[in-house]
Amino acid sequence: MGLEKKSFLLLNQAKRNLNFEIDKQTGLRRLKNPIASDVDLFKVKDYQIVKNGKFDKLLKKIKDTGADPEPLKNAILNFRSSVDSMSARILSRGLPEELSKTIQKQVGGYLTTEYQMFNRLNPLKKYKPTGETITQATRMLIKDKQRIAIIGNEGAHEITKIVLHVLNVVGKEHDFILSQEDYRIGNAAIVITPCDFSDLDEIKFEEFLKFNHHIALIHHVEDEKSKNYQAVEKFIEKYELFADLTPKSGTLLYNKEDNLAVVISEKQREGVSLVEYESLSGTEIDGGFRLEDNLNLMTRNNNFLSHAGAAKALLQKISIPSDQIMEAFANYKD
Repeated sequence: MGLEKKSFLLLNQAKRNLNFEIDKQTGLRRLKNPIASDVDLFKVKDYQIVKNGKFDKLLKKIKDTGADPEPLKNAILNFRSSVDSMSARILSRGLPEELSKTIQKQVGGYLTTEYQMFNRLNPLKKYKPTGETITQATRMLIKDKQRIAIIGNEGAHEITKIVLHVLNVVGKEHDFILSQEDYRIGNAAIVITPCDFSDLDEIKFEEFLKFNHHIALIHHVEDEKSKNYQAVEKFIEKYELFADLTPKSGTLLYNKEDNLAVVISEKQREGVSLVEYESLSGTEIDGGFRLEDNLNLMTRNNNFLSHAGAAKALLQKISIPSDQIMEAFANYKD
């Protein structure tokens, strides 16, 4: 309080009533006080003008000149309450603990000029989030979306790239998580993420399971790595564990040209729909492939027909018509 009385204009008496909790799911610190969508948390009556502070002295000078200080007083108090209420809304969404406490301390305290500096600098850039914080925050942001996972020992990222290309061409809103650095999480109803299981350690695997998919595509499981395992059962254990998490009314799409993908996917799971797919029909030409309807596609991806077959099956599952998919394939670029 000593610092506030020495330096600041106003004191927010209501800030002492703020209550916080740590969100168990995300690990973020969150303001618990209920805030109506159309009402500010703080009111003008919550503020006390510090006696002999800068603002108090300014109001007295205005009054000494014979002018009315009330319009300025009301404007500053309304502005102050609006700024603090905005901070409260930010705090209610959940922030890393250190940043949350910093903003909490500044409620009702910082000067207008300090607020402008605070706003320009963007405190979120000051605190580099940890991988764990990013992961926890991401899970919170996607919990109400339809979550689609594309997995395999090969092709997961290539298939995802084709899927995102088609969705962009046809104009269907979508979010995606390609990595901790490359993602988009907005207002779309679906979110798509790929995962290459070939180099996944136990910690990353456990984290990926928390994605809690609704739809999963299992592409290429059988390869040289699987044959080098002492027991194939050990190798496919991760895939089966992942597939077992498919919820009732969820869907598994699988590559019928991959024996292990077939074994993993066709295991009995209550309420889970199965969709098999295969490579697109096409012939290799110089620099790419000729697809059906004499559609030539130039690509350096030797496995494009397999990847495109997977992408087409998934896109049809989320209601993209076949003709629109094939048209979008025509202008696909690696």
